[in-house]
Amino acid sequence: MGSDFTYSQVYRTSPNPYDQIIVLSQKTINDELFNMWAVAPDDSPLLSYTLNLRDGQSLSSQLDAPVISLQVNNQESIQLYYYLKMLSGTLNLYVSNDPADMSMKQFDTTDWSIAIPVKISRKIINKGDDEWKYYADKTGFNNDIFSVAQLYIDASSEFCFASSAIYDLKRSTFNGLDWSKETAAIQQNFGIFMSQWMSVTSSGATNVIGAVLQGDPSSTLNTTAPSFVPTSIDYYNYAWHNPSSDPNGTGAKVDDIDENALCYLTMSDFAPPPEPVGISFSGTFVDDSAVLCMNARLFWDRWMLPLFKKVNQELELVALEPYLQPSQTAGWDMDCGPSFTFGSNSAHTSDTDPYFDFSNLQWAGTEIDSPEASCTGNFGDFAKAYDTATTSTSLSYDVGGQKISILGSSTFYFKIYFPGSYANSTMTLTSNWHLDFALGAVTDGGLDISRYDDGTPAVVTMHESHDAGITWMIDYETYVQQIDEWITSYLDENISWLTDDLTAALVNQHKLFLPGSGIFLMSDAKFNARGDLLATLAYNGAPSPIVRSKIPAARLSLLARDYVESELAVDHGGVDWVPKAWAELKLPKRQQPRHDKSKAAKLPPLKLPRFTAGKK
Repeated sequence: MGSDFTYSQVYRTSPNPYDQIIVLSQKTINDELFNMWAVAPDDSPLLSYTLNLRDGQSLSSQLDAPVISLQVNNQESIQLYYYLKMLSGTLNLYVSNDPADMSMKQFDTTDWSIAIPVKISRKIINKGDDEWKYYADKTGFNNDIFSVAQLYIDASSEFCFASSAIYDLKRSTFNGLDWSKETAAIQQNFGIFMSQWMSVTSSGATNVIGAVLQGDPSSTLNTTAPSFVPTSIDYYNYAWHNPSSDPNGTGAKVDDIDENALCYLTMSDFAPPPEPVGISFSGTFVDDSAVLCMNARLFWDRWMLPLFKKVNQELELVALEPYLQPSQTAGWDMDCGPSFTFGSNSAHTSDTDPYFDFSNLQWAGTEIDSPEASCTGNFGDFAKAYDTATTSTSLSYDVGGQKISILGSSTFYFKIYFPGSYANSTMTLTSNWHLDFALGAVTDGGLDISRYDDGTPAVVTMHESHDAGITWMIDYETYVQQIDEWITSYLDENISWLTDDLTAALVNQHKLFLPGSGIFLMSDAKFNARGDLLATLAYNGAPSPIVRSKIPAARLSLLARDYVESELAVDHGGVDWVPKAWAELKLPKRQQPRHDKSKAAKLPPLKLPRFTAGKK
């Protein structure tokens, strides 16, 4: 089953047509609701609910952790059910709506579970609103302009049933009591209490199940803002299909199971959201967990490839006119040498030039031919020389893994010859270089990209040489070998700035707000077969900073089964609760760029040795 799930996730899933999707299993959401309940202050409406109406009706109840149940069939009508669960309590209701009938009936609410049909609605919090600062502090982007889309459980009147009760009688349980046999007045009056309870939770923000940063057309989203801030957010329930028995998702959808998932469907850069809302089944994103999936067109086309275009531009080998001058000695002697540089293609001077665009993760520059050099001496133009250069790069990723590789190859050809004579010398040098990077989780809960050494030389240059009828000051093969070594050393020492570019690119990717208003912790980043980025997600365990002394010991022990205190790299002003399994990963800290990228914006010129040659 595990291997079938992994195969489906890696080889079948697709977030199309959305830029990013966040997939939360029903179990994941309920685990977070449990932790919200476990760390709630004593006066929270998550723990107890007391309401006394002026007509004498009353409800006083101690509450258990709430539970939600996602609906994958007919979700256009009802997206999910919210179960209000009562540990104990007393309910007093009038049995009749007759004002003259003052008789009441008392109920023991122990182990009642009330199913409330709800939908997810969105409240936009703009900069300047009181709640905005809370989210700004949590993200660390106080100076950026963005709004917050706060997602909450909405039990509005449009979801009330014909009986005018806000709860679903068929799904609710009353500890063995047949509620359908109670009077219509009792059922209606009980609905008043449920409606009032939803209002109380709304005012206390305890019905908030998530918050996502959101851009708007008036925003100026700078390059250091959270990566690809959503500019539209939709919601959809993704049905579970067993990857072993129903890999294509053609079987019936089943409501109310832990593996069903709530999806946040987001678009970026103000692209219009798809209509109608929804995503087709492509594979199993999650079983009982949560995952972020970034579309390959976002990760590669709009993020990584523009970064790597700079590599194409800066590391393109450019052939220049060879150095060829008469020697101070009379006769056939001359000073000569090949001439080339990197990143100075006069026809394409900017890395934004479409010339440097990748196509299917491949790029190949055109052949660059130098002007032909001539050496004029006592015998006229007795020697000529020219050179050519070509460069190509390719990107690859490990399907099911974290590795990104960029491979480059540059070929340089140099020839000096004597017209009308057999005398000539040539050299062909091919430099192959590679850089390997790995996506990995770090202590602040986000993703980092780091270069790693695979144990092989980053640059390898091979050469071929031919010499006939020319006498060199040193052995010609030795001369070619020197140029080989110069190129290798040059490339090896001057591409480290690429690492820093990619390090900075991922630094803010964890800045996403999800259920419980807590920051997601990422781990197990990998690529699927399409090149989409997948990252397993976990909650930090609490909707806001909680001081240990305020949590009752009995509920703290419940939370501590799976969660522990953690001091994350991002200071939230209090205790963060993280999954124990995540804390035990012993993750590294986020790496920092090693030097000022602006100082390495241009590779230094390459100086090649020149030697005296002469015709035999």
